[in-house]
Amino acid sequence: MTTQGPKELEQLATSFNTMAQSLRITRRDLERQNRSLQEQVQRREAAEKRLATQLSFLSTLLNEIPCPVYFKDPSGTYLGCNRAFEEFVARPKDRVVGLQAQHLLSEEDSAWHREIDQDLLQQPGVRIYEGEVLRGDGCKRQIVFNKATFQDETGEPAGIVGVMLDVTTERENDRMRAEFVSTAAHEFQTPLTAILGFSELLQDDPRIPAGEPREYLAIIQEKGEYLSRLVDQLLDVSRLERGRELPLQKAPCRLDQLLRTLVRSYQQRSSRDLFELQFPADCPPVEADEMRLTQVLENLLSNAVKYSLGGAQVRVTLAVVGEGVRVSVSDRGRGMTPEQLARAFDKFYRSDTADSAPSGTGLGLFIAKSIIAAHGGSLSAESRLGEGTTMCFILPLEHREAPGPYGS
Repeated sequence: MTTQGPKELEQLATSFNTMAQSLRITRRDLERQNRSLQEQVQRREAAEKRLATQLSFLSTLLNEIPCPVYFKDPSGTYLGCNRAFEEFVARPKDRVVGLQAQHLLSEEDSAWHREIDQDLLQQPGVRIYEGEVLRGDGCKRQIVFNKATFQDETGEPAGIVGVMLDVTTERENDRMRAEFVSTAAHEFQTPLTAILGFSELLQDDPRIPAGEPREYLAIIQEKGEYLSRLVDQLLDVSRLERGRELPLQKAPCRLDQLLRTLVRSYQQRSSRDLFELQFPADCPPVEADEMRLTQVLENLLSNAVKYSLGGAQVRVTLAVVGEGVRVSVSDRGRGMTPEQLARAFDKFYRSDTADSAPSGTGLGLFIAKSIIAAHGGSLSAESRLGEGTTMCFILPLEHREAPGPYGS
């Protein structure tokens, strides 16, 4: 009988060593995987902490915003809101989430907002609009709504975020200011009428000696007329601020004749050859209010003269363009920067507020643009700093009925 013991032991030892080595490798792999998992867990915990911090920050920020803020899904269901919104609707957040606009607003108001929301979801972006809303306590407030869409992970609109700005106080202040301006302007009219009327009578009185007394009367007349124009401007602004149209009495008007009359009055006051006129041989009439157009043209000519440097000429041109007449008034003055040009037609804006700047209220161009718009035209400006400014407006030609079949 042959003994196999030593050989079997050797094979067993070899197998044991192989298994031990495999176990060591497996153990090292497990330890490495365990370390990797621990690192992943640590990174995840750190990310969760950062996310929790960010969520806490955003929640705090949202609640501390003084304006009501809310967000809702595409169906119009509220998903959340801030503290200011809770106060506005007089409901806690848990009684807002899950509701829709018709549960918080009147049917008319909710339908209006729902229509705007649907348009916004179909054309994602931003919408800003204003309207009156009934607050939770029953008080009416004037609100400016700022709405924007937010997206899901696929880039599709996932809902709407809304911010509400209460402008009730500002609108009331605007109304009171407009009423004050209107009342004050009307109160000025009566004494100004008396001042202008009696100064004209005195100037026509042959008993008033020539020389300084008549010069003083002329100054009173000039300043009274300036104040009268200022009162008219304030009344026009008051009308525009209240959403009223400027009253117009349209009739056929020849712009070339009107301009020649106005330019002649400037030339009589100055010996300088201020104006260069470029008119067509036969300028057709426009349908317009002559007094209002005079107001516009006087403003444009006055500005051009005031801002012209060194007695440079003011160029006034007329041209027929399509179905309208274009008037341009160009000076070679100091000009405006792009920022000043962008605000040239703003109410009460003056590009130069220095003590040495020409006098003015900043209302002339604002009113002029409104008058031209009321005529169905447009007023625009071009300017380069140091080169001058051109004001240009276009008015439609007079509408004439086509002759009948018998020339009637």
